Amino acid sequence: MYSYDWLENVLGLRIHSTDRIREEWQRLDAGDRVRLVPKGWLGMKDGFALPVERVSPGRAIVLREQPPQQPWDAVWSFHVIPLGPGRCRLISRSRSALPRGAARLATWVMEPVTLVMTRKMLLGIKQRAERQARLA
Repeated sequence: MYSYDWLENVLGLRIHSTDRIREEWQRLDAGDRVRLVPKGWLGMKDGFALPVERVSPGRAIVLREQPPQQPWDAVWSFHVIPLGPGRCRLISRSRSALPRGAARLATWVMEPVTLVMTRKMLLGIKQRAERQARLA
């Protein structure tokens, strides 16, 4: 996730961000799943993964979660915005309906964590992209 690996690993997620482009991760299609939590973590048999709703190669990835598979009705998207020759901006956007019950409490608790982790993820991607551009 290119975020705070140490924090994710304190939680037992066994996440190790890579510093190189992994060929096997370069093709993503609608219907694929982006795994956020490994299978078996905290008793979650299938872990936690977000379905890919849409991919516009080089431009956008849209992840969509919704009941009944997930308690949240939400969209998380990533957009590459061209800024001129050799420059772009990566934007992460998310929207969700206000959940009911325990999911509402989980949302309230996780919002600040998600904000901090997403910011670090975007900075991590930026750092890797800029390093790759300097090497090219």
